[in-house]
Amino acid sequence: MTQLPPIPKSDLILQGEGQIAQRENFIIDFSTEKQFVGISGIEPDLVVEEFKQILLILEENKLSLDNALFYEFQAHYSCKSNKDFLIKLKQVTSKCELLKIASKSFETNMSVFSLKLFDSRNIPNSPDYFEITLQPDIVTPSEEMNIVFIYRNCNQATYKEFLKSYEKNLENFLNTLCK
Repeated sequence: MTQLPPIPKSDLILQGEGQIAQRENFIIDFSTEKQFVGISGIEPDLVVEEFKQILLILEENKLSLDNALFYEFQAHYSCKSNKDFLIKLKQVTSKCELLKIASKSFETNMSVFSLKLFDSRNIPNSPDYFEITLQPDIVTPSEEMNIVFIYRNCNQATYKEFLKSYEKNLENFLNTLCK
């Protein structure tokens, strides 16, 4: 009988995708292919606190996220107002040169329905990125605004600092917009 050579040693790679833990209203998931670990929940403040708890657990177990490519925060809001969001968007974008060009090109009065703003220093696929998207609700566009907030930074300390003030900044932005 022929004896087989020993199996060479290699690195062990554990891969997967999907939900790995759930506690109360939080879900922790990961994707080896996309190389991310995520935390999701209903209350943004509580998700941020849960993120901090996970960092503490990792530190206590001598694990670190210091080599992460970036840290990303996404928040989705739906807010109601007694101000007509469509009218407000039309007012604040009325002098936009792009709307003038589009109106002239298509021979109709064009207006903005949704708006995506981003930090002009970076592009969407960069590890340091910030954007806010405003879109009136399709069913009740004059009463309800959907907001998507994305912040990404490769520096954990900068990321944590931003999280301390983002809701206040968002509130100030919306209050100014809806005056």
